[in-house]
Amino acid sequence: MSQTRKPRHQQTDPQWETVADLFPTGNFKTGRRPRPVTILNAILWVLRTGAPWRDLPGEYGPWSTAWDLFDKWAKDGTFDAMLCRLRTLAFRHDADPDELWCIDGTSIRAARCSAGGGKNADPEEPADHALGRSRGGFGAKIHLLCDADGNQLHFHLSPGQAHDSTMLDTVLEGADA
Repeated sequence: MSQTRKPRHQQTDPQWETVADLFPTGNFKTGRRPRPVTILNAILWVLRTGAPWRDLPGEYGPWSTAWDLFDKWAKDGTFDAMLCRLRTLAFRHDADPDELWCIDGTSIRAARCSAGGGKNADPEEPADHALGRSRGGFGAKIHLLCDADGNQLHFHLSPGQAHDSTMLDTVLEGADA
């Protein structure tokens, strides 16, 4: 079976067929029916290139539609379900269940503008923003769990001051193994 070559930020046909039913095909606020695969490819383009949403090429449609659906799908769990399904295409199905898993954490320094709230705990700051102060400054930590082939099993964001060992149970419990 030959596949047509697509840019690296777009879903292949087998990938899209695996997740197509997760995305709505009904009317949106404009009354038109945007193609979910086009919107998903627009989102992947922005995430892959790191470009601002407003710089989205016109072939993907309005940037605001892509951003609105990105925000909606991130909040309603659509992307989590998509990741779980796409893992089935990437994982070896004959792998030994007792094989090596690797876990690591890395710090991410927050942009200067994110530190505007001061050093005291802000009651308006949601816990899921995962921002905190450490000796390295204001930022967050990513804790990532991978299998022996480097496939991502789960990740968790925590405030910058959280120690890696305190996140071990959280990261392991999130794995779908």
